Amino acid sequence: IKSVKGGLKQGCLLPVPALLQNSGDVQTPANFPQGLYWLVNTEQGLLALDGWCTTRHEALVKWVPINRRFECPSCGAKFRINGDYI
Repeated sequence: IKSVKGGLKQGCLLPVPALLQNSGDVQTPANFPQGLYWLVNTEQGLLALDGWCTTRHEALVKWVPINRRFECPSCGAKFRINGDYI
């Protein structure tokens, strides 16, 4: 997993297109609390995202389906599905 400036840490992309659940045309990230990370199935493949908020490192981000983004419950930081900071 590498650090991405202004976003969640991202891991490598793997070509596993059917691994995660789809919600219409929007990918639904899968949470893996044991490893403190999320997996997102993108058009490029499987993306692993570090679950810790990069702005304060005090809380784990949550996926908010209605907003279609990750949000930090502690500081309010928001991240796109690919981990980019909004």
